[in-house]
Amino acid sequence: MIVHIDASWENRLWTVRDPVRRISVARQRLATAQRALAERLGRQLQIDVGQIQFEVVFSKDHPALLAWSEAEELRARAHGFLQASARKRLEAINRLMSDGLTAPEIGELLSMSHQRIQSIVHDARAEPSTPDTQ
Repeated sequence: MIVHIDASWENRLWTVRDPVRRISVARQRLATAQRALAERLGRQLQIDVGQIQFEVVFSKDHPALLAWSEAEELRARAHGFLQASARKRLEAINRLMSDGLTAPEIGELLSMSHQRIQSIVHDARAEPSTPDTQ
């Protein structure tokens, strides 16, 4: 059973809350608070605690959580930029190949080894098309 809970950090305590059942627990450690909440939910729902999995949404009022959230957003943006860069590089190589240049010639033109050129083309052909990479 997956339970969506909220977690927040206030006054040196983690508070985890199940908004559906309106149960909350506060402890010094997040894992301890989650275990305590799982035990309460297990008793209330009459199920084994091991069957409960939490999907946690963190409130962003703690400076560390804000920093983490910002870092994750930057990482996602960087991943998008890397994918776009890879597509553009492959597009450039494919255009040069369609113009009749060989991998060694393209490598020399782009200051790369011909093996790297071949690797980029090979890796692109080996990857299945997904909406994220198109």
